[in-house]
Amino acid sequence: MFFVECKFENSSCLFFLCFYQKLIEMQDNFDIIHDHCEWYTCPYSKFLKPPIVTTLHHPLTEEAITLYKKFPNINFVAISKDQMKRAAGINVVKTIYHGLPLEKYPFSEKPKDYLLWLSRIGPDKGIAEAIDIAKLAGEKLIISGPILPQYADYFEFRIKPLIDGKKIQFVGAADFKKKIQLLQGAKAFLFPVKRPEPFGLVVIEAMACGTPVIAFKQGSMPELMNDGETGFLVNSIEEAVLALKKIEKIKRENCRKWIEENFSLRRMVNRYEKL
Repeated sequence: MFFVECKFENSSCLFFLCFYQKLIEMQDNFDIIHDHCEWYTCPYSKFLKPPIVTTLHHPLTEEAITLYKKFPNINFVAISKDQMKRAAGINVVKTIYHGLPLEKYPFSEKPKDYLLWLSRIGPDKGIAEAIDIAKLAGEKLIISGPILPQYADYFEFRIKPLIDGKKIQFVGAADFKKKIQLLQGAKAFLFPVKRPEPFGLVVIEAMACGTPVIAFKQGSMPELMNDGETGFLVNSIEEAVLALKKIEKIKRENCRKWIEENFSLRRMVNRYEKL
């Protein structure tokens, strides 16, 4: 197995030009190329002789679908069945769920008294909805995530006024260690995302730590969760508030077991090796 590394600061376009030039030069070393660069791979794929497997990570826009249809030489892998349904006409060869190195996600049996929302901060990630849910339920909510430059005004004028530092707390972006601590301590993880997510890695990260999830029932969420056993799928803010009243009925060990059986790193690797 070879890894192609190319360092090029301050310009993603120059980075990818450099990366693919190096990959083309080294391609005789490879039996197969597995990449995660999605649309960047397409124009260079015609210069690569080994079979190409490209994992799709982002929501499939109309523009992306139009592009991918023009490259039947690329073997695309969907990360959920919902994503695969949206990929009509694309050469999607298989659905393979993400998997976690579970030793890095210690199980927590006894949570603290707070809800958690953790993601990149933006209007489509459900942060405002999570705040509404927590306030209506009378629960403490911890918010964690990076503020992307394009959403700085959204955070400053839409979200920041809702943060009181007591019941609604913002702790900024978390490194991996802090993220695990937050996930372990939460009595529930809120994922009221407004768009159909193709996966939602943090959802399985939460359950791996034993934390049940309350998520809007759309996108890949029905695939990632066992409704009523590892959390609750809901259709509205009001349903989420009602679900919180039942959250203590969810056994945290069931959340961990669900991830062990369905979303381990070994399971993911085995499925890729069988391609």
